[in-house]
Amino acid sequence: NFVYLCGFTMSTTSIASSGAFDTSFSGGTNDMFLAKLDGCDPFTVTISATATSICEQDTVGLIASGALSYRWSPSPSLLTLTGDSVMAAPQVTTTYSVTGMDQWGCEAQASKVISVLVIDTTVNLIGNTLIAVQGSAQYQWVDCNNAFAALPGEIALLFTPTLNGSYAAIIDRSGCVDTTSCWNVFVTGMEQLSVESFHVFPNPTSDVLFYQFS
Repeated sequence: NFVYLCGFTMSTTSIASSGAFDTSFSGGTNDMFLAKLDGCDPFTVTISATATSICEQDTVGLIASGALSYRWSPSPSLLTLTGDSVMAAPQVTTTYSVTGMDQWGCEAQASKVISVLVIDTTVNLIGNTLIAVQGSAQYQWVDCNNAFAALPGEIALLFTPTLNGSYAAIIDRSGCVDTTSCWNVFVTGMEQLSVESFHVFPNPTSDVLFYQFS
């Protein structure tokens, strides 16, 4: 689209092509002129980020350049929607877009993808064994009843407690860390009894039978 401007000069005037104007004119006093506004000159808006990959619950700074004013989207995870610098708190991988406007009201767009590394904290209990669903990570099983103290050597995907208790896993995936919910485990089965000798009495009996271990 073109916009045409017309008017009269009040003195000797020279209008040269500049910016979005695509008309040259030289005239004297009271000369009529016609200028054509020939659309928008192309310009480039760019986005930089303080990080392109973050952990869940982290924030990231987005900085735009190349224009005079800026509008950002999408709104749900942006703390502000205008300005050359904004903060975002995405919970999933998100593409952020900015529209920049120059002094003529012309616009240009840019976008930036911010990847969010999400940890699956799901745990399955099968029998007496706890199994973390998240793969390709590092694990540390902890005792929830003992201030989340680390259980020595329990660093595998699965964990089989030998004592009744409440347990959770701390999961580290590429530097992002999260903790699963605590799971109550009741160990089933018979404990092996180690004794030197035992007595059964009275023998014979038709009533109560007593066992004595030593």
